[in-house]
Amino acid sequence: SFDKVSGKFSVDRAARKGALEFAVDTASLTTGDNERGARPRSRDEHLRSVDFFNVAEFPRMTFRSTDVRFAGDAPAEFDGQLTLLGVT
Repeated sequence: SFDKVSGKFSVDRAARKGALEFAVDTASLTTGDNERGARPRSRDEHLRSVDFFNVAEFPRMTFRSTDVRFAGDAPAEFDGQLTLLGVT
């Protein structure tokens, strides 16, 4: 999981429009395995490394919606753009 996430959501039910944006602090990743033991690094350290999330170079992952579909009066699905490791 990621412990530090921020974002905003807006919805206009009458116009059937909405928007969703969020940002994730990738260094806040936690799997519950932060002990090295006999290993050179913990699982959390490995996931934060250049092998996976590369948090030193890319400290944030973001999502910005481009479209929303409603089911009745409620937003049900969002399409959008995810930016991870500098790629959208």
